[in-house]
Amino acid sequence: MTTAVAPLLAGAQTSYEFKKYVPTLAVTGSGSGQAPGAGGTSPAPQPALQLSTTAINFGNVATYTTETRQVLVSNPGTGPLTFTAAPAVTGATEFAAGLTTCGASLAAGADCLAEATFSPTATGTFKGVLSFTSMLANSPHEVTLVGTAFNPIRQVALTSANPSLNFGWQVTGSTPPVKSWVFQNQGNVPMTLGLSGLPAGVSQQNGCVDVASYASCTISLSLDTTVERTIPATTVSFTGDWSTALAQALSVEGGVADSGFKQVYAPVTGLTFSALTFHQGLFYSVLYGTNPVVGTGSFLYASADGKNWTNKGRIQSSAQPADGIAVSASGRILVAGLSSGSTGGKVAVSDDGGSTWSVTLSTGGLGKGVAINDAGVAVFTASNIPQGYRSTNSGTTWSTNAVSSGTSGSRIVSDRGTHFATLNGSYLRYSLDSGANWTQVSAGGGPLRDLMYVGNQVWFVGEGEASPGRVCSATLGVTPVCALISGSPALTSLTAGNGVFVVGTSTNNLAYKSTDGTTWSPITGLPGSPRLAYGNGLYVGVRSQNAYVAVAP
Repeated sequence: MTTAVAPLLAGAQTSYEFKKYVPTLAVTGSGSGQAPGAGGTSPAPQPALQLSTTAINFGNVATYTTETRQVLVSNPGTGPLTFTAAPAVTGATEFAAGLTTCGASLAAGADCLAEATFSPTATGTFKGVLSFTSMLANSPHEVTLVGTAFNPIRQVALTSANPSLNFGWQVTGSTPPVKSWVFQNQGNVPMTLGLSGLPAGVSQQNGCVDVASYASCTISLSLDTTVERTIPATTVSFTGDWSTALAQALSVEGGVADSGFKQVYAPVTGLTFSALTFHQGLFYSVLYGTNPVVGTGSFLYASADGKNWTNKGRIQSSAQPADGIAVSASGRILVAGLSSGSTGGKVAVSDDGGSTWSVTLSTGGLGKGVAINDAGVAVFTASNIPQGYRSTNSGTTWSTNAVSSGTSGSRIVSDRGTHFATLNGSYLRYSLDSGANWTQVSAGGGPLRDLMYVGNQVWFVGEGEASPGRVCSATLGVTPVCALISGSPALTSLTAGNGVFVVGTSTNNLAYKSTDGTTWSPITGLPGSPRLAYGNGLYVGVRSQNAYVAVAP
C-alpha cells in the first residue's frame, strides 16, 4: 500500500504551509453483505476503507485566506470499494471539500486523496465533518474538522537607517555598492514583501518570503552603470497584501555619468548664470536677463543635478547679476549683489523658497558676497564703499561692519559657527567672533579671487607674483601657506568634494584638479572663470548661459 502523500495539484498548497499526514489506519470499515462462496469455494472479494486520520485541526488561520489539508483514503480489502457519493463536508460553511483523486471506485490495495479546506471570513472557532460515503455497511466514515480564525495584522518596521536609498553619482562602468533595507515583520501572519515602482536601472537582488512574526529580512538593490542616466528621487512601494503596511515612504535615487566635465544644459534662452552655491541637496544660482516666458529680471533657479534647473521665483524685475547666495538654518535664502555697474549692491531675502522676495539692504557700493552662520549672523561684503554690513537677525536688519576695506571685496564664507573669512586684494580677512571684529593677513602675490572652507581650514586661490596661479590654505589665526601651479594662468574659482579639489582658471577649457591640494593636473571641459560648487556627489560649474557637470573631474 502506498503511504506517501503528495499534493493533488501544484496549486493545492497554500501560501502558508502544506501539512502531510502519515496514515494511521484510524478507521476501518468492511463488509458488503455478500455471502461466502458455496461448496467450499473461496469467499467473495471483500472491500474495506481506511483513513489516515479521523480528525483535522487547521489551527489558527487568518481571515480571508484558505488553508488546505489532505486525507489519505485506502482500500486494504480484497475487492473494489464503490463510493456512492463524492467526499462532502457538513457543518460550518467555512469548510469545504476540495480536490480529490477518489473516483467512483477504489481498487483493492489502492489509495486516493481527498482535500478539506478552511476559508474563514470572520473570527471564531468553527467545526465541520468531512464524510466518505460508500457501499460498506458502516458507511459513512467521517473526519472531524476544527479551525480557529483571527484577523491578520500586517505591519512592517524599517529597522535600517534611512527610508531613502541614494546610490549617489557613479561613473559609467563602475561597480557601485549594493544598497539595502532591513525590515521586521511586526504583524501576526507570515510576511512576504515584493517591491514595485523601482526606477529603470535599479533592480531588486533578493526579497522577503514567509518571514515569521517579529523576524527580520533584508531587501537589497543594485544599480546598473552600463549607461548614463539620472534617477531622481522615486517612490517605491510594496506589492500585494503588504502594500500599505509600512508607515514610511521608501524612495530610491542616484545617477550614472561618464567622467570629466560636460556642458550639459542651457536652462533658459536669454538668461545668464551668476552666483552659485549648494545647500541641503540643491544647487542655487541667480540667472538674469530677458526671456519670452519668464520675462525680464533676476531669478533664483535650483537644481539637484546641475542639469535640470527649476525657476523658483523672480527676485526683482531688473536684470542684474548676483555675487553671492546663502541659506540660513531656518531656510531663509539671502541673495547678495544685484548690482548694476559699480553701484546698487543689495541683499534680498526670501522665506518661501524663492517665490517672494524683499530687499532688506541697499548700499551705494558694489555688492560682492553674503554668508550666514547657524546662529543667524549674516555678513555682506562690498567694494567702492569703506565698509561692509552685518546682521544678527538672519538679514532682516543691517548695520555697518569693518568686513570690507573699501577698495575691494570678495565672496565670503562661514564655517556655520563663529568663523567668517573673505578676501581683500592679496589679503585674507577673517573674524573669529561672528563678524564683530576682523583681522587681515597677507598671503603675498597678486590678487586673490575665491575661497571656501575645507574642514577647519580656509582654502583660496588667485594670482602669483608672476603668471602662475596660486593656491593657499590657512587655519584662521595662522599665516597662510601658498603654492604656485607652474605654468597655469590666474586661478579664479575653486570647489572641493569627495577628496578632490577643482580650480577654474581665466582660460577656456583649462582647469586643474588635485587630491592633496599640492600636486595638480590639468583637466578640460570648463569655461574660463566659471563659478564652481560641489554637492550630491557632483562638481558643477556655471558660466554665461551654460552649466557644466562632472561626477569624476
